[in-house]
Amino acid sequence: MSDLIFDDVHKNFGEVPAVAGLDLRIAAGESVVLLGPSGCGKTTTLRMVAGFERPTRGSIALGGSVVADRAVFVPPEHRDVGVVFQSYALWPHLTVADNIGFGLTVRRRKASGARKGLAARVAATLEQVQLDGLGERYPHELSGGQQQRVALARALITDPKVLLLDEPLSNLDTRLREDMRLEIRRIQREFDITMIYITHDRIEALALADRIVGLKQGNVQQIGSPAELYQRPRNRFVALSLGQANFLPAVVTSSHGGTDARVRLGSGEPVAVRGTEAPLPEGEDVTVCVRPVDLTLTELDRQEGPWTGTVRESVFLGDEVHYVVDIPALAEPLRVVERAHRPLAHGTAVSFAVAPLAASVLDETGTPATNTDALAATAAPRPDSAVSSR
Repeated sequence: MSDLIFDDVHKNFGEVPAVAGLDLRIAAGESVVLLGPSGCGKTTTLRMVAGFERPTRGSIALGGSVVADRAVFVPPEHRDVGVVFQSYALWPHLTVADNIGFGLTVRRRKASGARKGLAARVAATLEQVQLDGLGERYPHELSGGQQQRVALARALITDPKVLLLDEPLSNLDTRLREDMRLEIRRIQREFDITMIYITHDRIEALALADRIVGLKQGNVQQIGSPAELYQRPRNRFVALSLGQANFLPAVVTSSHGGTDARVRLGSGEPVAVRGTEAPLPEGEDVTVCVRPVDLTLTELDRQEGPWTGTVRESVFLGDEVHYVVDIPALAEPLRVVERAHRPLAHGTAVSFAVAPLAASVLDETGTPATNTDALAATAAPRPDSAVSSR
C-alpha cells in the first residue's frame, strides 16, 4: 500500500477545466470517495492517477515517487495501479481463473518461478473475494455480483499500490449493490488497501469512505469524514449530495466558535447549532441546514401563523413515515422523517421543532473550498492523512 498526493492538479480539455487545482493527500490504507454528479471531474481525476490522462498542471506522487508532472509521466503499466471498471471488462472466452491471472501475465511475469506460483496466487485471490471453487467457470455462467468480484480480484492480484474503482456497482440491482458495498469495504479494511472510489451515489459514499471529497465542476467543495459532510455540510451542494436537507433562514444570537453558537429561526425558536470554525457576527442573517430526521412535528388544532403549516404528503415506509409539509414562511416545503408510531394525515396542521445541535450554518458565498477550508474541515482517520497545502 502507498500514499497518494495531488499537488495543485489541473486538467483542462481545450478551454474547459475538468479539474481545478486539486490538493489532496490520501494516506496509505485509506479509502477516499470522490462524490459528485456527471461532469464534476471525478472520473478525470481517477484517469490521471491510472495514467490514462496527463495533468495540465501540477503533480501526482504515488508511494513517494512522482508519476506525473510537467517533466515526468510514468505510463499506466509501470504505476502498479489496479482499476475496476464500471463495465467489468471481463474476457468472455477466458475462465474466471484466466481472467484473474491475466493481470499478472500482461506484466510479463512469465519467469518459471512466477508461472509456478500463478495458480496459487489465483486461488488465494479467489478465496479473498469469496469465489472459491469457481475458477473454471466462464463469465456468462456467473451472476452480476460474481462478475464484479472477478473484476475486483483481477485488480487485486497484482498487489497494486492503489486500487481505483470507477462506479463499479452501477450495473447491479439494489440487493447486489448492498452486498458488494459490504464486500468491497471488508476487503479494503482487511488487506489495508489504499483506495479511490468514485460515485454519484450517496449511500456508496457514506458506506465506503474514510473521507469523502465533494466535487462540483472540477472544484473541491468539501473534504471530510462521512459524518462530517452529512452533519456539517459546507454549502447546499454538499448537503444535497448526501441526501435530503431543509434550509431555514435564521439570525445569529451568540457565537464564540467551536460548539458555542446559537441562532434564532424566523419562528422565534432558538436553536443551538453544530460547531463553527470561526465565531459568527451576532445579528448576522444565516441559513442553517437541518436533515429531515432532525425535525419533529407537533399536531395542532389549526394553523397558527406563517411558521406553522399543513401536511401535504404522508408516506408510510414501514418503520418510518416521510412527510412533506407546507410552511407559508418558507420557499420550499419541509421534509421530515419520523418513526412510524403516529402517522399524520394529509392536511393536518402542524408546527415543527429542530433537535438540539442538529442544525449547521452554511457558507452561502458560493465560493469553492480553499486549501485552508479543506484542511480545517478534514477529519482524517489516520494521523498522517491530511489535505496538502500549497
